[in-house]
Amino acid sequence: MANSDNAYGVFNKQTKIMYQKQHQLDSSWDIISQSFSGNLTTAKDFFLTAEAQACINDNGTQVQFAITGDGNGLKWTVAFGTVTNPATKDWATKFTETKDALISGNGWAKSALVTDHVPSEEERTGAKQWFVEDSSDHLF
Repeated sequence: MANSDNAYGVFNKQTKIMYQKQHQLDSSWDIISQSFSGNLTTAKDFFLTAEAQACINDNGTQVQFAITGDGNGLKWTVAFGTVTNPATKDWATKFTETKDALISGNGWAKSALVTDHVPSEEERTGAKQWFVEDSSDHLF
């Protein structure tokens, strides 16, 4: 659940879109079609570890998730309040530090999203990876 430190407003709003993509022989990356059946919990659990979800939810003051319009990705918008105790790290800093530690320890995205498969000519596809892109189309 998002924190409630909004007495001084919320700042640093950011929106991210996460997809799983597959490497093609022409060196492009194509989005992999997903079937979340419109279930947001399924989509969040497919892409993000429990620790990543907690990082977003606990450090964000405003948080909203959605399945992307094409049904294949996860989109979230988060904004951060200012902590009332100025001696404490602000929420955006806590979020960034936790996110960076999780990513460097392979704890942000589910490990099943990544494969190191080397394709053959017949397969035409190869490794799978997760990608996160910034968006200015915020959910709130």
